Amino acid sequence: MPDSLLNSKVMIKVHRLNGKEFIVNCELIKYLEATPDTILTLVDNEKFMVRESIDEIVNATRAYKRAIHAFSDAVESTNPLTSEQAWKSPQS
Repeated sequence: MPDSLLNSKVMIKVHRLNGKEFIVNCELIKYLEATPDTILTLVDNEKFMVRESIDEIVNATRAYKRAIHAFSDAVESTNPLTSEQAWKSPQS
């Protein structure tokens, strides 16, 4: 497996308005608002005001998704089972 996949980020970094960095699981972002500060709302309705623009968060999310798909493709290429083979019960 390529090192770049092992080192890819699994979540995205954002910064509070005071500059403090924190990590967000972008799979849990419900929506983003520009008010003009960016407000990030998670699926549990928890809200965070962050320094990053909506475009920056969207781009970081896209990069995260690309890394996940690249990892999935790399795993699949090292173990190329068809869907039928993957779900078939092992024969005794």
